[in-house]
Amino acid sequence: MVGVAGVGVRRGERTAPRVPAGAEVAFSGRYETGRCETGRCETGRCEKSAGMTEATDTATTNSPITNDDIEPVSVATRRRRRRIWVGLAIVVAFVGLVVAALLVPTPYYAFTPGSVTPTEAHIEVEGARTYRSKGDINFLTVSVQRATIATWLQSKIDDGIELVSRHVAFPSGNAKKERAINQRAMDDSKVVASVVALEHVGYTVTRSGDGAFIESVGKDTPAAAAHLVRGDVITAIDGQPVTVVDELTAALGQRSVGTSVALTVRDQKGAIRSVDVTLGERPNKAGSPYLGVALTTSNEKVDMPVDVEIDSGDVTGPSAGLAFTLGVIDRLTPGDLSGGRQVAVTGTVDPAGDVGPIGGITQKARAAVDAGATLMLYPAATSKTEVREVKAIAKGHMTVRPVGDVDDALAVLAPDGVPQVGAHR
Repeated sequence: MVGVAGVGVRRGERTAPRVPAGAEVAFSGRYETGRCETGRCETGRCEKSAGMTEATDTATTNSPITNDDIEPVSVATRRRRRRIWVGLAIVVAFVGLVVAALLVPTPYYAFTPGSVTPTEAHIEVEGARTYRSKGDINFLTVSVQRATIATWLQSKIDDGIELVSRHVAFPSGNAKKERAINQRAMDDSKVVASVVALEHVGYTVTRSGDGAFIESVGKDTPAAAAHLVRGDVITAIDGQPVTVVDELTAALGQRSVGTSVALTVRDQKGAIRSVDVTLGERPNKAGSPYLGVALTTSNEKVDMPVDVEIDSGDVTGPSAGLAFTLGVIDRLTPGDLSGGRQVAVTGTVDPAGDVGPIGGITQKARAAVDAGATLMLYPAATSKTEVREVKAIAKGHMTVRPVGDVDDALAVLAPDGVPQVGAHR
C-alpha cells in the first residue's frame, strides 16, 4: 500500500490520483519521502522535486515495485467472491434438495407402522360383572400418507414401509369416501365383536339386517377374482335371500370347494348385479369353502342382553374386530387371556366368528415388535408372501400364530376354555 495524505491506493492500480502541490508524499520507490511542489506527482510514481530525499539500500527502505511483482487485488477479490458465491450456491442447492425430499410428493402412498392400543381400556360394559387383566390385548393400526421422495428412498431399505398406488390406498377412488366406508366398517365391526364375544361366553343375541356387507377382500381370493369390492352387499346366494351374515355363512357351508355360486350384489350406489364366484378352499381348514371376504350384516339391528361400548377413537376400518372380540371376552370373564403379556392381535371378525384377512400386516407386525409385544395373532388367510415378511420381522422378538376363527384364538390364549358367564342369565 502506498499512502498519500488522506489517499489510499492499492498495488496494481495503474492510474493513481494526482497529488496537490505541497502535499506530503510517502511511498516506496526510488524516492522515499518528500513534498510535492509541482502538482504533477502521482502516488507511487513521482518526479523528484525539492525536499525529496533519495532512498538508500538499508533494510528499512521498501523494495522497488514493478508490475511483475504485483498480483492485481481486483482478481484476488473476484476469486474470493466467486468462492463465496459457489459455496452459497452449494448450500442453497443442498437445502433445496432436502426440502424437496421431505415435501415433494410422489404418485405413491406409504403404509407405515401405526399405533398399538390396549383394547380393554376402551371397553365399557353395563349389565354384567367385569374383570381386569394384568396384560393387554392390543389392536394394531397402519398409518397411510402420501409418499415423498424421502419416503420412497427409505422404503428401499426398510421393510416396514410399503408403497402402494392411489387405487390400492383408496379403492373407492376418493379419500373422503374411503374414510366414510372405513368408519362404517369400524362401527359394524364393534357391533359384531360385541355380539360374537357375548355368544362365546354363553349369552343369546338376536340380529336382523338387509344383507351381508363386504368390509374387505383378501388378496388372491375367489372374491377378488370375481371383482367383488369393499362396500358391496350380498343380498342372495343362488336365489336364496340373505339378510344377515349367518345366513350366507350357512349357505356357503353347504357347498363344496370348487363349485360356482351366483351372488346377487348391491353396490354402494344401490345398483344390483349378479356375480358368479368359484369357491376356494379355506387356508386353515381343508375342505372348507370360502369367498375370501370379511363380512358384517348390513344395517344390522341387534338385541343384546348386555350393553357393550367400544371407543375406537379416530381409528377406522374393520381390522380390529378380533382384538375387540377378545377384549370383550376378557372383560366379561375371570382370569387373564393375555397371561400378563402384551399380545398384539389383528384380523376382522364376521358374525360366525371367522377371522378375515387385513391390509398392512407387515407394518402392523413392525409396530407390535417396536411396542414390545411378545405374541401376535394374525389371520390364517394371510398370503404366504406376507406371512414370510411377518415372520422375518418377528424373528427373535415375538411369537406369531395364525388363527382362522375366534375359537382358534381362544385355543392359544385360553386352552382350557373360557367361563360361560351368560349361560344361566
